[in-house]
Amino acid sequence: MKFVLAYVEHYWIKGKILFVKRTKQDWQEGRYNLIGGKIEEGETPIEAVERELLEESGLTPFSIDVTDPPLKIPDANIQYGIIKGSWGIVYCFKVRTGMDQELKPFTGEVQPEWLYFDEVKDSNLLIPNLKVIIPLMKNDCKGWVIEDEGPSWGQDQHSIKITIPTGE
Repeated sequence: MKFVLAYVEHYWIKGKILFVKRTKQDWQEGRYNLIGGKIEEGETPIEAVERELLEESGLTPFSIDVTDPPLKIPDANIQYGIIKGSWGIVYCFKVRTGMDQELKPFTGEVQPEWLYFDEVKDSNLLIPNLKVIIPLMKNDCKGWVIEDEGPSWGQDQHSIKITIPTGE
Protein backbone atom coordinates (compact mmCIF):
# COMPACT_ATOMS: atom_id res chain seq x y z
CA MET A 1 0.00 0.00 0.00
CA LYS A 2 1.19 3.51 -0.81
CA PHE A 3 0.26 6.65 1.09
CA VAL A 4 1.13 10.34 1.31
CA LEU A 5 1.55 12.65 4.28
CA ALA A 6 1.65 16.43 3.96
CA TYR A 7 3.26 18.86 6.37
CA VAL A 8 1.34 21.97 5.33
CA GLU A 9 2.78 25.35 6.31
CA HIS A 10 0.90 28.61 6.11
CA TYR A 11 3.05 30.83 3.89
CA TRP A 12 2.04 34.11 5.56
CA ILE A 13 1.84 33.02 9.21
CA LYS A 14 5.26 31.66 10.19
CA GLY A 15 5.11 28.45 12.15
CA LYS A 16 1.44 27.58 11.57
CA ILE A 17 0.93 23.97 10.52
CA LEU A 18 -2.29 22.41 9.27
CA PHE A 19 -3.35 19.53 11.51
CA VAL A 20 -6.42 17.33 11.19
CA LYS A 21 -8.35 15.33 13.74
CA ARG A 22 -9.95 12.28 12.19
CA THR A 23 -13.36 10.97 13.18
CA LYS A 24 -12.72 7.49 11.69
CA GLN A 25 -10.05 4.79 11.96
CA ASP A 26 -9.78 3.63 15.55
CA TRP A 27 -6.05 4.29 15.96
CA GLN A 28 -6.35 7.89 14.65
CA GLU A 29 -9.78 8.92 15.94
CA GLY A 30 -9.62 12.21 17.86
CA ARG A 31 -5.86 12.49 17.46
CA TYR A 32 -3.83 15.20 15.75
CA ASN A 33 -2.41 14.06 12.44
CA LEU A 34 -1.25 15.71 9.24
CA ILE A 35 -3.09 15.78 5.92
CA GLY A 36 -2.72 12.50 4.06
CA GLY A 37 -4.12 9.26 2.80
CA LYS A 38 -3.89 6.43 0.30
CA ILE A 39 -2.53 6.99 -3.20
CA GLU A 40 -5.25 6.03 -5.67
CA GLU A 41 -4.71 3.82 -8.74
CA GLY A 42 -2.95 5.77 -11.51
CA GLU A 43 -2.13 8.70 -9.23
CA THR A 44 1.37 10.05 -8.57
CA PRO A 45 2.34 10.90 -4.98
CA ILE A 46 2.22 14.62 -5.79
CA GLU A 47 -1.27 14.27 -7.29
CA ALA A 48 -2.34 12.38 -4.16
CA VAL A 49 -1.00 15.16 -1.89
CA GLU A 50 -2.89 17.79 -3.90
CA ARG A 51 -6.11 15.73 -3.78
CA GLU A 52 -5.82 14.95 -0.07
CA LEU A 53 -5.16 18.60 0.80
CA LEU A 54 -8.23 19.68 -1.17
CA GLU A 55 -10.44 16.91 0.26
CA GLU A 56 -9.35 17.33 3.88
CA SER A 57 -9.11 21.14 4.05
CA GLY A 58 -10.59 22.72 0.93
CA LEU A 59 -7.18 24.33 0.22
CA THR A 60 -5.01 24.10 -2.86
CA PRO A 61 -1.24 23.76 -2.52
CA PHE A 62 1.60 26.02 -3.60
CA SER A 63 -0.32 29.07 -4.69
CA ILE A 64 -0.62 32.51 -3.16
CA ASP A 65 -3.96 34.16 -3.67
CA VAL A 66 -2.55 37.65 -4.31
CA THR A 67 -1.44 37.54 -7.95
CA ASP A 68 -3.15 36.76 -11.21
CA PRO A 69 -2.17 34.20 -12.33
CA PRO A 70 -1.27 32.67 -8.94
CA LEU A 71 2.43 32.87 -8.07
CA LYS A 72 4.15 29.50 -7.92
CA ILE A 73 6.41 29.21 -4.88
CA PRO A 74 9.72 27.40 -5.60
CA ASP A 75 10.09 23.99 -3.95
CA ALA A 76 6.54 24.15 -2.63
CA ASN A 77 5.74 20.50 -3.16
CA ILE A 78 8.90 18.51 -2.50
CA GLN A 79 9.22 14.99 -1.18
CA TYR A 80 11.16 15.32 2.06
CA GLY A 81 11.27 11.74 3.27
CA ILE A 82 9.56 8.39 3.50
CA ILE A 83 8.14 6.13 6.17
CA LYS A 84 8.21 2.44 5.35
CA GLY A 85 7.29 -0.86 6.89
CA SER A 86 5.89 -4.26 6.01
CA TRP A 87 2.48 -2.52 5.72
CA GLY A 88 3.62 -0.18 2.89
CA ILE A 89 5.24 3.19 2.25
CA VAL A 90 4.34 6.83 2.99
CA TYR A 91 5.77 9.60 0.82
CA CYS A 92 6.13 12.71 2.97
CA PHE A 93 5.85 16.18 1.47
CA LYS A 94 6.17 19.74 2.68
CA VAL A 95 3.48 21.93 1.16
CA ARG A 96 3.08 25.66 1.50
CA THR A 97 -0.18 27.46 1.05
CA GLY A 98 -0.95 31.14 1.33
CA MET A 99 -4.66 30.72 1.18
CA ASP A 100 -6.59 32.60 3.84
CA GLN A 101 -9.83 30.95 2.87
CA GLU A 102 -11.98 29.11 5.36
CA LEU A 103 -11.01 25.50 5.97
CA LYS A 104 -13.77 23.42 4.39
CA PRO A 105 -13.10 19.69 4.18
CA PHE A 106 -15.09 17.77 1.56
CA THR A 107 -15.78 15.06 4.11
CA GLY A 108 -16.97 14.96 7.70
CA GLU A 109 -14.21 12.48 8.52
CA VAL A 110 -11.67 15.21 9.42
CA GLN A 111 -11.55 18.46 11.36
CA PRO A 112 -8.70 20.66 10.00
CA GLU A 113 -7.08 23.30 12.22
CA TRP A 114 -4.08 25.64 11.93
CA LEU A 115 -1.86 25.22 15.02
CA TYR A 116 1.71 25.87 16.12
CA PHE A 117 3.66 22.65 16.77
CA ASP A 118 4.44 23.87 20.31
CA GLU A 119 0.70 23.79 21.04
CA VAL A 120 0.47 20.03 20.44
CA LYS A 121 4.00 18.56 20.62
CA ASP A 122 3.52 17.25 24.17
CA SER A 123 -0.11 16.24 23.74
CA ASN A 124 -1.05 12.58 24.04
CA LEU A 125 -3.45 13.32 21.16
CA LEU A 126 -0.56 13.80 18.72
CA ILE A 127 0.21 10.75 16.56
CA PRO A 128 3.53 9.62 18.12
CA ASN A 129 5.72 9.45 15.01
CA LEU A 130 4.85 13.11 14.26
CA LYS A 131 7.04 14.07 17.23
CA VAL A 132 9.93 13.04 14.97
CA ILE A 133 8.52 13.82 11.51
CA ILE A 134 7.41 17.41 12.15
CA PRO A 135 10.82 18.64 13.40
CA LEU A 136 12.48 17.00 10.36
CA MET A 137 10.07 18.78 8.02
CA LYS A 138 10.12 22.07 9.92
CA ASN A 139 13.93 22.16 9.72
CA ASP A 140 13.98 21.33 5.99
CA CYS A 141 15.77 18.00 6.44
CA LYS A 142 15.42 16.07 3.19
CA GLY A 143 16.03 12.47 2.18
CA TRP A 144 15.26 10.85 5.54
CA VAL A 145 13.82 7.36 5.91
CA ILE A 146 11.84 6.12 8.91
CA GLU A 147 11.35 2.40 9.31
CA ASP A 148 8.21 1.86 11.37
CA GLU A 149 6.12 -1.25 11.90
CA GLY A 150 2.99 0.62 12.89
CA PRO A 151 1.01 2.09 15.77
CA SER A 152 1.75 1.09 19.32
CA TRP A 153 -1.24 2.46 21.21
CA GLY A 154 -1.41 1.25 24.77
CA GLN A 155 2.26 0.27 24.84
CA ASP A 156 5.00 2.01 26.80
CA GLN A 157 7.37 2.24 23.84
CA HIS A 158 7.27 2.58 20.07
CA SER A 159 10.45 1.72 18.19
CA ILE A 160 11.40 3.27 14.88
CA LYS A 161 14.65 3.45 12.93
CA ILE A 162 15.58 6.79 11.36
CA THR A 163 18.16 7.28 8.64
CA ILE A 164 19.12 10.89 7.91
CA PRO A 165 21.51 11.80 5.07
CA THR A 166 24.78 13.35 6.22
CA GLY A 167 25.06 15.70 3.26
CA GLU A 168 28.34 14.19 2.04
